[in-house]
Amino acid sequence: MFGSRCAETTSTAGNGATLTLAGAITGWQLVSNEFWDATNSTGIPFQYWCENLDGTEVEAGTGYLTATTTLVRDTAPEYTLSGGVSGSGTVVTFASGVKRVFAAPIGRGILPTLPTINTTAAASERLESTAFPVGAASTATLLNDKVYYVPFYHSCMDSVSGVAFSSTVAGTNDIVCGVYTMSPFTGRPLKLLKQGATITSVGTGIKVSTFAASVLPPGWYFLAMHKQTSDGTQRSLVGSTDLTYGSHTPLGIDASEDQITGFYETKAYSATLTASPTITGNLSGTAIAPAMWLRIA
Repeated sequence: MFGSRCAETTSTAGNGATLTLAGAITGWQLVSNEFWDATNSTGIPFQYWCENLDGTEVEAGTGYLTATTTLVRDTAPEYTLSGGVSGSGTVVTFASGVKRVFAAPIGRGILPTLPTINTTAAASERLESTAFPVGAASTATLLNDKVYYVPFYHSCMDSVSGVAFSSTVAGTNDIVCGVYTMSPFTGRPLKLLKQGATITSVGTGIKVSTFAASVLPPGWYFLAMHKQTSDGTQRSLVGSTDLTYGSHTPLGIDASEDQITGFYETKAYSATLTASPTITGNLSGTAIAPAMWLRIA
């Protein structure tokens, strides 16, 4: 993703893992204004360009903030220019001196946006469908003591206020959902961005784990669900073995050539999602993933 007129300077030299941002260029805004969630101390991955003042050293890739002034660099950037030679795949060893860092699109980095999808949940409620359907529709009872992570592409600059799912069989206990950033380097969930409220699984239909409304930049995220014991059945996704069946997954296939529809983490239910997930395994084949949507505020 890319920001609206975000540009800063840096004096970081070498090819280390991070760049230290030193303040906005006159007339521009800080990168952290759009790509740092202060409430959760979490950086949202974005596309960047870093170049020295004469344009002889250039690096373009994806990265994320670990603090308001610390940018983690792409380990395999999309484009580089160094010593008069252009290429990709290896970070630039920057010389000393001032460089400029822009949050801006890189080659093949822009995807078209789609409108949100109206639902029958309520006349005033909109649930956004991911731009890329993942897996085949199904229903199943998800396992307890697992956090489910499902990839989601947020295609428009819009304010969101919760994670929704469909309960097909009523339960008796609680469920909590949330939003995670996606690592631009591994494609796995990176950091907790939004923790939704704990909701009861009693009753059926669309349920929403809500959080304070906030603007979410376009890009890849993970929606997460953590279930308590005896909490009913949810509409789910199953990784189809037929990759030409009209389903698309951004996460590839497993060793059995089943679509990977997400990941899971083994964790006892506590109504609190993990800040930094430790992935236990893939959701693929018969390992189901809950169908979830973002709620537009």
